[in-house]
Amino acid sequence: MKRSLLTLFFLFFVASAFAQDAPKGAFVEGKGKKIAVLVGVNDYQNMRKLRYAKNDVNAIREQLYKIGFEKENVFRLVCGEAMAELPTKENIISTIKHAVELAKDGDMLLIAMAGHGVEANDGESRFCSVETQPDSLMTTTVPINEIFDAVGRCKASFKLMMIDACRDDPFRGRATFGAKTIDTIDNPPEGALLLQSCAKGEMSLEDDDFKQGIFSYFIAEGLSGKAANKEGQVTLLGLADYVIDKTRRRAFELETRRQVPYIKGELTNFVLAESQFTPAEREQIEKFVAKWGSNLNRRIGEYDRTLLHEAAAWDVAVSKYLVAQGADVHARCNDGATPLYRAAAWGKLDVAKFLVSQKANIEAGNKNGATPLYIAAQLGHVDVAKFLVSKKANVNAKTNSGHTPLDIAKDQNQTEMIRYLRSVGGR
Repeated sequence: MKRSLLTLFFLFFVASAFAQDAPKGAFVEGKGKKIAVLVGVNDYQNMRKLRYAKNDVNAIREQLYKIGFEKENVFRLVCGEAMAELPTKENIISTIKHAVELAKDGDMLLIAMAGHGVEANDGESRFCSVETQPDSLMTTTVPINEIFDAVGRCKASFKLMMIDACRDDPFRGRATFGAKTIDTIDNPPEGALLLQSCAKGEMSLEDDDFKQGIFSYFIAEGLSGKAANKEGQVTLLGLADYVIDKTRRRAFELETRRQVPYIKGELTNFVLAESQFTPAEREQIEKFVAKWGSNLNRRIGEYDRTLLHEAAAWDVAVSKYLVAQGADVHARCNDGATPLYRAAAWGKLDVAKFLVSQKANIEAGNKNGATPLYIAAQLGHVDVAKFLVSKKANVNAKTNSGHTPLDIAKDQNQTEMIRYLRSVGGR
């Protein structure tokens, strides 16, 4: 784990149209476009190279796609791409201007920039493009105030600013006409909330395990849903709280030093993303992954079960998570049982409902021909049986030995199940 090289990271989201009211609750953004400009500079031509600026941008981009940003409205400038997509000064300015012009009332604008930042001898903070010349900072860097001005003119209703800046030397110790690394950035556009990666005098760190700066890592992680409230919403202030806490803790783990992001500006709150999982559900997912891992090809135990088989007996959130990752709802273990069969065996009604919604075969039996309804009848899970029958499960399906769900319910003396199966035509 090493210190981050000077990294500047901006996110402009801001609810300027609603800043006058400053609501205490979270304003849910509308159905307008979500527009983003993402800039990551690793391979500086004349300055200290960075390792993880591009990773920071890519991690944010992937989360933006997941929370509703359309690919055609996400503009990325990074090293190693075609000339039109390189993070040159001209490309950075022109791309930001294009995004500003594209954004209209009701839209959301995000501008994220990862790379070196300097304060020139005129006192102005500047973002360093890939071709920045240390001896020509005034003409080869992008003035941050120019970005502020553009964002201030933008008609988008939603904007926010976050800055990830550390205090390392981008010049390899060269004297550069009085220039220095950025310490703090003040005066965000009116109506904006500013979240900075660390306070004055602290160091912004990067993590070799994460392959990112820790501040931007937790931004992406928070947007993924880990910063969600009990309603499953990731709000602006909720994300800020999450990033501040996680960054502070991780910095101490890495180097036992302080890095505490902080907020300044107007504390207008609004919803950035609707997470599929609440924090409680994510806790269940994390427990499951800690126990069984996340390799979808893994087979478990003497029955050769998949992770989804295990999840079907565990929790619906874990089942949803695995299916979203590509788990097969039709997979069978070596006794022929499917995940739906296992959910029925364990009486997991919510899991059964989810698997059926994912087109799980309601009549898929095990090697003995026992269907999910049969095992639910055997074990007395009446609520699961009612659901399966409501989805047209064959109430009189026979096993290989000719037994029906009612037969096994009688054999196991499942009184309530017997009454129910008879009421729906069981024989």
